[in-house]
Amino acid sequence: MEALSFWIPEIFLGATLLLMSTTAWLRDKNTPKTFYTIAKFGVWAALAAEIIWYYQSGEAEDSQIMLFKVIVYLLLLGNMYISLKWFLGDDRPSFRFYFLIVLMQLLLIATVSAEDLLVLMLFLQGGVLLTYLLMRTELDPDEAYPEIRRFGVIALIYAGIGLAGVWGLFSLSGSFDFGAVSAYLKVHQQEAAVFAACAMILVSLLFVLGVAPFHFWMSGAFSEAILPVSGYLSIVPLFAYYACLLNLVSGVMMPVYPLLRPAIEVFAVLSVVIGAVGANGENNVRRLFVYSRIFVIGVVLSVLLTFSSAAGFSGFVYLLVSMLALTGIYTVFYAFKSKGDYLSDLNDIAGLAESKPYLAAAVLLFMTSLLGFPPLIGFLGMVIVVNHLVDLHSYGLLLTVIFGILMMASAYLRVIKVMYFDSKHRGFDRVDRGIYVILLADVVIIVALLLSPRELLGAVEQMLR
Repeated sequence: MEALSFWIPEIFLGATLLLMSTTAWLRDKNTPKTFYTIAKFGVWAALAAEIIWYYQSGEAEDSQIMLFKVIVYLLLLGNMYISLKWFLGDDRPSFRFYFLIVLMQLLLIATVSAEDLLVLMLFLQGGVLLTYLLMRTELDPDEAYPEIRRFGVIALIYAGIGLAGVWGLFSLSGSFDFGAVSAYLKVHQQEAAVFAACAMILVSLLFVLGVAPFHFWMSGAFSEAILPVSGYLSIVPLFAYYACLLNLVSGVMMPVYPLLRPAIEVFAVLSVVIGAVGANGENNVRRLFVYSRIFVIGVVLSVLLTFSSAAGFSGFVYLLVSMLALTGIYTVFYAFKSKGDYLSDLNDIAGLAESKPYLAAAVLLFMTSLLGFPPLIGFLGMVIVVNHLVDLHSYGLLLTVIFGILMMASAYLRVIKVMYFDSKHRGFDRVDRGIYVILLADVVIIVALLLSPRELLGAVEQMLR
């Protein structure tokens, strides 16, 4: 009975997928809201089941996994709500999108909980396949979309690399279990075959995270996808993949991690620099904030190098406050609309502050938080990062992060200049009230965390330990 209770959230998500498929098959006419409603109740039921099982089981060692699961669920629910505005506005069918993101949620939750290398890699690559399918949602089938096709080809290569690494460790250790493989690595950590297999697995995961230099697929593919898909992929799966990285290194690869750390440090520096410099070279606002995401991942890797509990806490807090700000940014993107068309060129939002002052102020607030400037919650995240790097005497990484912040500030100043000081040359459509609701909720969360961070961060730190 206890084993069945453990799988109840997955059962709810599976039942949601079945109900959505049955509804699409039996009903000839479905509104975009039909599948959103089914997905919403299914995801809420799964989240409630996760929380109830956690408190009934009383297993404190699962608190870290539970924390990541809850965040992924909440981010998904917010994304589903705001995505509905796109489908309603264009009167497009929503079945494929909501079906795929609920299925993606099922895979992400299973991946976070995995304690078997093969299971983790298979679920991870299943998520990559769904990423490709999501990117093609509601696109014109007659157009080529070269960036998305390129992602599909490259993803197959990295999937093969990851699976080859898993098979290599299995051939050496005779097991896929985290504990058994880790025990083998403690004895054979200096062997070249062991190092190569671990590196292949890690590279496959870093590709999914979008860490430089494996990021080259991200900005183009995300900008070609429709806005709901771009917003979802930029934010929701990130916490699940971050949890996978923590579990994989701390649970399996820690015996060989000293050999891998120099490469991780290089990837962190590249992500910070490429993310910041790339943002300055973009005139497409969606691509610009994709590079912001790459910058954030670079900072997280910088503080995560030791993979200690303190590093996990610092990286988690910074990632959380950054994703809250990026969620607000992508919400504003739904309001960048003129004559029914969604705008993505930076020059198209010239003079936004004149006609939509609240939207311009929201963008300014979220960018300030992303930079880590006071008095917003992003400042707390950046202070934690800086303190952690100083404690480790990682002054080179600290200078790299500071350089990245200055470069990101330059990119964001261009956005501010266009919104507040350039002349408006196009009108903006009326903004849906639901967009303002999401923006207000995001601002309230940021302010609430700022006013009383100690209790929340104390609870988070305890769970991550």
